[in-house]
Amino acid sequence: MRIASFIAISLLLPVALGAARADQSSTPEEEFFGSVEVQLVNLDVVVTDRSGRPVPGLRADDFELRVDGRPIELRHFYAPPASVETKSSEARLPAPKAGMTTHGQAPPAQARSNRRESALIIYVDNFHLQPAHRTAVLRRLRHFLADSAGVWDRIMVVSYDRSVKLRVPFTDDRQAVESALIDLERGNAYGSQYASDRRELLRFIQDHDNPDEVISRIEQQSEQIRNDLEFSTEALREFVESLSGLPGRKALLHVSDGMAMDPGADLIAAARAKFGGAIHPLGVTGPSLGRTYHEIAAIANGAGVTFYMLDAAGLRAATEMDLAIRAPAAAPLADTAYRVNQQSPLSLMSDATGGQAILNTNDPVPALHEMARDQQAYYSLAFTPPDGVDERYHRVQVKVKRPGLEVRCRDGYRLRDAAQRLADGVDAMLRYRIESNPLSVVLRSDQGVADGQGTYAVHLAIDLPYDAVTFVPRGVMRAARLEYAVRVRDGEGRESDLVRKSLPLEVPGSDFAAVSGKPLRYRLELRMRSGWHSIGVGVRDSIGGRESLVYLDVNVGAN
Repeated sequence: MRIASFIAISLLLPVALGAARADQSSTPEEEFFGSVEVQLVNLDVVVTDRSGRPVPGLRADDFELRVDGRPIELRHFYAPPASVETKSSEARLPAPKAGMTTHGQAPPAQARSNRRESALIIYVDNFHLQPAHRTAVLRRLRHFLADSAGVWDRIMVVSYDRSVKLRVPFTDDRQAVESALIDLERGNAYGSQYASDRRELLRFIQDHDNPDEVISRIEQQSEQIRNDLEFSTEALREFVESLSGLPGRKALLHVSDGMAMDPGADLIAAARAKFGGAIHPLGVTGPSLGRTYHEIAAIANGAGVTFYMLDAAGLRAATEMDLAIRAPAAAPLADTAYRVNQQSPLSLMSDATGGQAILNTNDPVPALHEMARDQQAYYSLAFTPPDGVDERYHRVQVKVKRPGLEVRCRDGYRLRDAAQRLADGVDAMLRYRIESNPLSVVLRSDQGVADGQGTYAVHLAIDLPYDAVTFVPRGVMRAARLEYAVRVRDGEGRESDLVRKSLPLEVPGSDFAAVSGKPLRYRLELRMRSGWHSIGVGVRDSIGGRESLVYLDVNVGAN
């Protein structure tokens, strides 16, 4: 919940140790900086042969890329290395001096691989899972994770139980992840009720000869399934959207027994097997939910999330009907319709985001290893969007010119401008506490001074070195621009409004060498109530295109 009443943020003048000055000029300045900003789209592509093995050694001219049907030229190309290094942990700052809180140091200078950070999100949909299926899959998943150390920099575990619950925040502690999965095995899973209701209704279809009564029951059941799916798909959509500001590659492993594409379609198939033309196949259970799943996939592509959809039901029995209700005609039709209906959304969302659907197997571990392999054996194609930055969803097609190869990648993208991306990053950082700091930003704060009105004036300094900022010649001056975004979150999860500030800077060319190695400081005053708060700060170098996302925890009024 966003609130503005308990936090006030005042942006003060920058303090630059050197000869730089803040330039508040208007249109020419904006045009100057806007003209040098270029956004690239990075499209990750997995290429395999007919046996599913990754294909190394491809070159940029082996790929053909189209956006909305138009051929696009690649600007940059990345091929997977022979081996992948594991990113080491970033160093923390030394202990702060008394009365000050400090956070946000750049990683130590060292050789880095080109591999981007990667995250695995394990999403357990308890509302569409039977307990036995969940237990079997989570046990295999735990064994898989024990054998895949180093693939992901961090892992998070969440569950859906009518709302999304964070079980383990992003961590590299595999023991914490394993404990969370064990705890999930002991919790409630609601899929058994769905299975029970379905068996009861199938029995009703076989035992009753009035098609109107049968249709009425099917409509009621379908409406209940549709209502539950509206809540679960909306929760998934919001959760995926919240990941958009996180850096790096994000794989979401969704564990469920499937989600219906057309609620009640299998029940209609069973009724038609008995009553024939008396049951019309259309208009009984409502429209397909295909558009909903397409929208979730589009949001995932905009957020940089790849779906791996795991059907925990595994190899389904030839018929899920009890012997007492098994009918020669109805059983095969109903079972086939049910399996296809439950698995179609899983295939749709995984295919659209460049992932995989893990279906019809009681041992998902080989497919999970393929998921892990995707995090290493991918090509990255970078291109300039032909229509610039807009809110439209653009379709992408990638082909490999060599025969016999298969390509998996996102089917499209939707771009957000730099200001929106910075805001998304601050929100995601505050929620998931994941920092990214290529600009070497450091935050420093006191614990506030009481103002006599029940709040405290907290003084925050945002420091970064001049050397981290990109300056370009502008006449006799060197010019740069920094974009700031600040939001505060209290201990109860309430948030302030996002405050943004653009800071153009100029340094005389003759003085530029003198500021090298010195810090550029920006000061803010925040008014907050007592207690713990997290201050999230995003800083973007508009010319260099790099941005830092750092946070600082402050116990306001502690002194």
